[in-house]
Amino acid sequence: MLNSKHKTYNLVPIKSTFIVALYLLTFGVIPLSAKQVKATGNKKSSLKIEVLSCDKPFFDIQSVGFEEIKYGFEGGKMVKIGKFYHLITTEMPADPHAVKTHIAHWKSADGSRWDRVSTLYESDADTTGESQRAALWGPMPVFLNQDNKWHLFYVAYKSEPNVGDSWKLNKDGIIVHAVSEVRCKKGISGPYKDKNILMRYDVNPDKWEGQQGVAAFFPYKINRNWYAFYGTSRSQHMPTCKWLIGMAQAPEINEPWTRMSENNPTDSTAFAENPIVYKLDKNVYLTLVDGGPWQDKIGYLTSIDGVQWSKIKHINFESVTEKWWQIMRTPVGLFKEKDGSYTLFFTAYISNSKFPDKPFSTLSRAKLKIKFD
Repeated sequence: MLNSKHKTYNLVPIKSTFIVALYLLTFGVIPLSAKQVKATGNKKSSLKIEVLSCDKPFFDIQSVGFEEIKYGFEGGKMVKIGKFYHLITTEMPADPHAVKTHIAHWKSADGSRWDRVSTLYESDADTTGESQRAALWGPMPVFLNQDNKWHLFYVAYKSEPNVGDSWKLNKDGIIVHAVSEVRCKKGISGPYKDKNILMRYDVNPDKWEGQQGVAAFFPYKINRNWYAFYGTSRSQHMPTCKWLIGMAQAPEINEPWTRMSENNPTDSTAFAENPIVYKLDKNVYLTLVDGGPWQDKIGYLTSIDGVQWSKIKHINFESVTEKWWQIMRTPVGLFKEKDGSYTLFFTAYISNSKFPDKPFSTLSRAKLKIKFD
């Protein structure tokens, strides 16, 4: 178990690689062909994204301090408090891969050199299918002014060995709601206390949902109403599996959430995962998602009301940089800069020199120009 506090992780140069995407190797995913993809969105996109630059990754498995983080980290959300960036993310420290996990807190003054602050939660890595905390993923911190505390939402999975084309390592996901025991924004560090379950795989699921259960959750408020994106996949049959997102609503953030079945699933052309919602200029809403291995790009959807969403589009980092990643993965933070540009932080898979059978998930950033129609 990692328990170091405030270690500085030195940057190590990373060799560029052009290996074919490892998603099939890693998770047993078979990409859908273009003919199998059906778009369902009906709202026109209200912005365009241009990539101005893209950094090389900040670290790899050889970087100092990663001795106990075997496969890197992925997902979660980054926020900025004062001059410091804070990332709440899921680490993959050991086997079973994608099952043994930590929810951890990282901190940075410049966005490129990161200190590991603490472990917030640790999974029990039970693969009997009995434990609801076998794997912990997708932590999303949200600050509420009404109680002056950080609220943390994360996915707790059961786990079993895969059988045939059924992927069971992360299954039957539920959404856990935790609250920091420390008030004010400094409470981002926790400790957090679990309060309740907001969504379950086995309570009124929509027909399009699958074995993975509720696989992602990001809540946001519009006026007095709470909405959320949530995700799932029909991982019981991987050859035709889609990772899709839909919407839910609740009168208060800590109450059970109701699926907005009439709107679901939101168009994602077969893959959208780990959604994060931002409200930008001109009252335009932007949702960033992991766009999937067959696109190998970060995706985004837009909305003028925060409820009805556009078809998914994708951000092409290869327009400004030679491809250094094996698979593009999760957006974790978007920040507007003084010059009007935006900085996007994201995770991506690169080669793992110590454990070549599985990739290493690292962190990088890109500079974007967002144009409003």
